[in-house]
Amino acid sequence: MVQKVRRLVGYVIMTAKGKNRRNWQQDAVQSGDIERKFIGRLPTSQMKPLVIFIGGGGSKSSWYKGAIESTYTAFQHYNAHIPPYKLVEVPRPSDLPMSDHSEGGFIRFAISYGLSIPFGEGPEVRLPSQFAKAEQPRREQLPGVINYADSKDVC
Repeated sequence: MVQKVRRLVGYVIMTAKGKNRRNWQQDAVQSGDIERKFIGRLPTSQMKPLVIFIGGGGSKSSWYKGAIESTYTAFQHYNAHIPPYKLVEVPRPSDLPMSDHSEGGFIRFAISYGLSIPFGEGPEVRLPSQFAKAEQPRREQLPGVINYADSKDVC
């Protein structure tokens, strides 16, 4: 069962990375928040974590959380330039009055709440499947350098 959860998590992460088209590790390097004295991969301890929201009844399960977190090392996501995961429970919205003031009431209700938001008022967080594929970035044209593809037929 752990392997099935890992495959699902890995599929969602890699699909999101494919649609995003950014180098998640490089973006952390370019942020300027950290001082680097070497060239190479950024150590995982200095990366901004990849936030993964979990909700529903499984969000309290240590087995479920462990299965998700272990995907990072089991599938070697570091080699795909993916930052370490940070699991965060879906926060209770301020506009949701509930008679049950305990957090347990919202945990059971979280998924239903997310699915019941009317069209047009969209949630703040969306799944990777809800995004269109990003366009490939245009290659930078260096001044004074002739592109071989533009000149190969010239004789």
